[in-house]
Amino acid sequence: MEIPAQQYQKLYDILHHYRLEISRLEVLQNHGSLVARVDTPGASYALRICYPRCPLERVQEEVDWLLALKRDTDLVVPTPVANEQGAFITSWTASELEPLQHCVLFNWIEGDTVRNSLSQETAASVGTLIARLHRHAQSYTPVRTSAFVGQRYDLNWLIGPASWWNTGCTRENLGSETYTRLQPAVNLAVEAMSRFGEVPEHFGIIHADLHFDNILLHQNRCALLDFGDYSLGYYLHDLAITERAFRKSCDDQHIIAAFHQGYCQERNLPLSFLHDIDAFMILVNVIFLAWILTTDNSEARELLLPQVPQSIEHILGSAERAKRAL
Repeated sequence: MEIPAQQYQKLYDILHHYRLEISRLEVLQNHGSLVARVDTPGASYALRICYPRCPLERVQEEVDWLLALKRDTDLVVPTPVANEQGAFITSWTASELEPLQHCVLFNWIEGDTVRNSLSQETAASVGTLIARLHRHAQSYTPVRTSAFVGQRYDLNWLIGPASWWNTGCTRENLGSETYTRLQPAVNLAVEAMSRFGEVPEHFGIIHADLHFDNILLHQNRCALLDFGDYSLGYYLHDLAITERAFRKSCDDQHIIAAFHQGYCQERNLPLSFLHDIDAFMILVNVIFLAWILTTDNSEARELLLPQVPQSIEHILGSAERAKRAL
C-alpha cells in the first residue's frame, strides 16, 4: 500500500519504543486505524495505530481482554507486546499541536482466511472457537472497575431516544419509503433482543467483527484477529456476522449446520438457541448501514456508499427468514 514517506517515518518513530531491528515494514491498512506488518530477523509483528480520537481507556479494555485470553485459554489470538518501558500501549504524537494516538504492537499470526478452506470440519471448528471465546467472555471480570467505554450494542443503541435509527436524518438519508419498509425488520430485532434480555448467558463482551478476514486457518487450527471493535453486546450478534460470511461465501446448509453444531455443542446449548440468528443479522446490517452513512472517514464512506442498496436488501431478507423462524 502506497503511503507518504512521512507516514513511514512516523511508524519508525513509534517502533523505536520497541527497540526492534526492522528488516521490512509494510502498511496493510490506512483508513480509520493504521495497521502495518513489521518484520524483524527473529519474528514478525502487527502494529496498530488507533484513530486519533480513540480513548486510551478503550484501547486498554481490548489489551486487558487479550492478555486474559492468553493467560486463561489456548485460543490463538493476537498477543500485545510490551514496549521498552514495559507498557502494552504506546501513546505518540508528532507534535504538541496534534492529538495523541495510541499504538499497540501484536505478535504476527500466520494463516489464510477460512474463506479459502470451507468444509463442514472447518465450519465446526469455527463454531467451537467462537463458543470458547464467548465462554471466556461470560466468566471474564475486567481488570479495571471503571465503566465500560467501548461501544454497547443494546436496545438503547438500536431504538433509544438518541439512536441513529430514531434521528430525523436517518429517514432523510434512507428516504421515507425505504425507512418505512425497514421499520418492521427493526421491530423483529427489537423483539428478539427484548426476549433474550441482558443476562450473562446471552449478553457480554463480544468481538463484534468476526467476518472471514478476521478468522484464519493455519495448520488445521483456527485463529481470531483484530479485536479493535471489541464491544458489549449479544453473543448472537457475533454469530450473525460469521453466519453472514458463510452465506456470502458458499450458502451450503450442511456447512452452516456444522457451524451451528460446533458452537452449540461447545457451549452446551440446544440448536434452538440459534433460531433467532436472522433477527440479530438485522441488527448487524443496521450497524453497518449506520456506519456507512455517518462515518467522518470520507474515503471509506465513498468506497462503501454503493453497498447501501445491498445492505437494505440484506435487512429485508433477514427479516423474511426471521419471521419464518418464529
